[in-house]
Amino acid sequence: MSDLGKNDDQVWEAKKLKEYDSIKKNQNFIQKFHLKSQTEKWPGLPNIAYSLPILSLRKAGKEKGQIEEKKIFCFYVAVEENSILAIKLQNMSREEKLSLPCFLGSKASSGYNAYELAKVVRVEDIQELNIKVKKESAIPNEKKKFLNLGMLLPDEESLDWQSSILEISSSDRKPYEINDETSKVISFIIAGSVIVRDDKQNAEYKIGKCIKNQYNPLYRNALIFGNSFLVELGGGL
Repeated sequence: MSDLGKNDDQVWEAKKLKEYDSIKKNQNFIQKFHLKSQTEKWPGLPNIAYSLPILSLRKAGKEKGQIEEKKIFCFYVAVEENSILAIKLQNMSREEKLSLPCFLGSKASSGYNAYELAKVVRVEDIQELNIKVKKESAIPNEKKKFLNLGMLLPDEESLDWQSSILEISSSDRKPYEINDETSKVISFIIAGSVIVRDDKQNAEYKIGKCIKNQYNPLYRNALIFGNSFLVELGGGL
């Protein structure tokens, strides 16, 4: 699929795309109830009913009806050099065999998105993951484009909003350990969006930003919201 972005003059038909393996999302819902009268310890408060999305990923092969459920995933994390997280991941990468339970994704408090971390690998050069575009086929004065692979909290001035292809999600955020804190709403760009960088910005990492913990002094080094991982794309939009 990486070849699709290398030639802007080539026209791709829908039936041609079916010749490639693809990942299909299957989404179901389960009913949940928030027992507010119990959590707030205030009898008489109404319970809140809501649905919880359950997402599974399946690999669809070229052959018709060939579907395989995917249970092994790679997660990409962008970290600053010599940061606490970078040092921790570097130490974990030296382990020959890992079996570390972790939660990656939403609704972790409900027991979902539970994974077992089996291996940590450092990518020395981010260009190893980028789509390669030959110099002679590059578009002159082309703005850099990136595929977003995570939950990106954008630095608004670093993006070309008009040229980007974005899907934005919003959710409530409230620290678990603070009972009387007002919940906050945060909006982020979800994975799969195509980000076009503003020409005025020179560094890719400025596209995103972090929110550091300001609530609990016991976790002063924690990041509530971290940088997403971006892969550079070749070709035009």
